[in-house]
Amino acid sequence: MVLRAGTQVVAAALMAAVSAPLACGDSKPPAAVARIRQAVNALAAAPTVASGTVGFYLAALDAPGRPLVQRNPRQSFVPASTLKTVTTATALERLGPEFVFETRVTWHPSTGDVVIRGSGDPTLGRGGWDDLFGSWLDGLRALGVTEIRGRVVADESAWETQEVPDGWTWQDIGNYYAPPLTPLAFHDNEFRLWFRLRGAPGEPAGLYDAEPWPDGLRLVDELRIGVPGSGDEAYAFGAPGAGRYVVRGTLAADAGKEFIRVALPDPALFCAQAWGRFLQTRGVPVHGAATTTRRLAASGASTGFPDGRTVAVHRSVPLRDLLVPVNHRSLNLDCECLLRTLGGGRSRDGLAAVRAHWAARNLPLAGYEQTDGSGLSRTNMITPELLARITAAAIAGPHGEDFLASLPELGTPESTLRRLPASRQGATLRAKSGSLERVSAYTGHLRAAGGRRYVFSLFVNNYDGPYWRHAGPGILAVFEALAGL
Repeated sequence: MVLRAGTQVVAAALMAAVSAPLACGDSKPPAAVARIRQAVNALAAAPTVASGTVGFYLAALDAPGRPLVQRNPRQSFVPASTLKTVTTATALERLGPEFVFETRVTWHPSTGDVVIRGSGDPTLGRGGWDDLFGSWLDGLRALGVTEIRGRVVADESAWETQEVPDGWTWQDIGNYYAPPLTPLAFHDNEFRLWFRLRGAPGEPAGLYDAEPWPDGLRLVDELRIGVPGSGDEAYAFGAPGAGRYVVRGTLAADAGKEFIRVALPDPALFCAQAWGRFLQTRGVPVHGAATTTRRLAASGASTGFPDGRTVAVHRSVPLRDLLVPVNHRSLNLDCECLLRTLGGGRSRDGLAAVRAHWAARNLPLAGYEQTDGSGLSRTNMITPELLARITAAAIAGPHGEDFLASLPELGTPESTLRRLPASRQGATLRAKSGSLERVSAYTGHLRAAGGRRYVFSLFVNNYDGPYWRHAGPGILAVFEALAGL
């Protein structure tokens, strides 16, 4: 997301009259703190934001309960993906930085089945699967297995059967960022649809291929070519396990791509099918049709697999390395996997574990409600003070450096806020961003030029119009003021 506001707009926002005063921990704040207060007030007073609500909290890292600047500090806001910091910080402290997910493959001589048991690894098959499947094949050959007389079965029994978290909307479900949840996640639980985009705006986009194409899925293409500059406004609509997806919206020919990313309807089944095909092409016949334990249970068939022999155990990267792409790229799937892992496979228990973890720190939990792990649900709520203080606790905690490294640095290509001035007089800002329709939020850490460290959170809910034109200028001004602290 690139902010396109000009400097005149930012300057006007900074000079806007303010009517709601901010509380400050210092009766005679330094000039830098006064500039931050002014920028936050100007953001809240901007005509396109005034109908919404702005929340802000800034405190020293070593005194997170004594704010320097605050606005609506204990009012609830929709956090969007800034909630990922709560989930990832909890996982880091409860599971530990060396935690790894294990996916176990077993062969069962009495039935002839090969079973892939998932444990919630969101990275399985990420970036390709030839090497992964090749290592599993080596394990079969080491056991002397030359054919699969039974089936390839995806074992999803480690988790509850609910595939969609509470609060996710129909507009999101079916898209790559809101895939069905399964302990046997595979290939990011997504695939791509390719379009020709040959024609004028408003004409059919021309679906011609899927990569990879899920077996049995029928695609209804209603996508149109968008006007130049409109980017990717395409959405796929389809429930978990559905045999039919509808693709609607627009994709501009100058968007820089000719594909959209779509959720796999049944990622665990796709994994079993993909490995079955891999085995067939490597000279290992598979006689039964691929299936999953969920499908077997639904049909009344047995989901027990006796006399198993280990074929392979695949281990993910350690959690400390997993969290960097999670918070840099805002990966919803990964956060939901972490939440269910914290709950022993149950989302509700994971949410209870997160709440209990921070309640033990005696933090102000009033106004906090979490319904998923990633922040995609609009029913999530948190206050600016609580989010900033959780951020502070995570940074000051036993694995603070690992947590801090997972936050993108603002003003760099890896951040959604790339226009922050490159010259910041030695200051470093790291923050997790979050966005939904009419929601923008940030939480993070500032290391000032003199070495002083701060934590902050910023929320803008229910602003009017597109982010980059209406809320973006004022948000950029707040961060420019923070950089001068």
